[in-house]
Amino acid sequence: MINCPDCYSKMERKLLDKRVPAYVCSSCEGTWISSSEYADWLENQAGKITIEPKLSEETPLPAVAKRKPLICPDCGRILKRYKIWPDVEFYIDRCGGCNGVWFDRDEWAVLTENDLTRQLYRFFTDEWQNQLKNEEMVSRLRTMYSERFGKSDYEKLRETKAWLENNSNRDQLLAYLMDKDPYKS
Repeated sequence: MINCPDCYSKMERKLLDKRVPAYVCSSCEGTWISSSEYADWLENQAGKITIEPKLSEETPLPAVAKRKPLICPDCGRILKRYKIWPDVEFYIDRCGGCNGVWFDRDEWAVLTENDLTRQLYRFFTDEWQNQLKNEEMVSRLRTMYSERFGKSDYEKLRETKAWLENNSNRDQLLAYLMDKDPYKS
């Protein structure tokens, strides 16, 4: 048996969804999955994997607790938190030493409901984390521009920009727009 990295209670061996070997805490209901057991389970999975993991809008998310750093129950290193979706407070903790993964209560269920349990490795990549940061930045900028210009004007501006980008006369159209009086010679 191992101790829970969150509440230090003894964890019990169970199968998640009757197939994934894990340790589950009966106190805080957190779940620990070792990387080797996850890899073995993943190797035996068949079927198509979603190209881009998306969050279903109907999915209730687990409550996010602000908490102390967690210690890996297998190797004793500090777990690192990884964000899963942009603009959503949902994180999964992973050990950088043994690559085991900690799920707070209901996090595994959210991933299962969205058919993402076979894609955990993607969430831990620099590519995924950078993509999330970029998407969040774009979202913040869109909000800022919408507030600055007004929602209606911002939508017109976006439509105009898209039209200009695809127009073969783009440079001449921009010159016309920038000229204070395009009818003077």
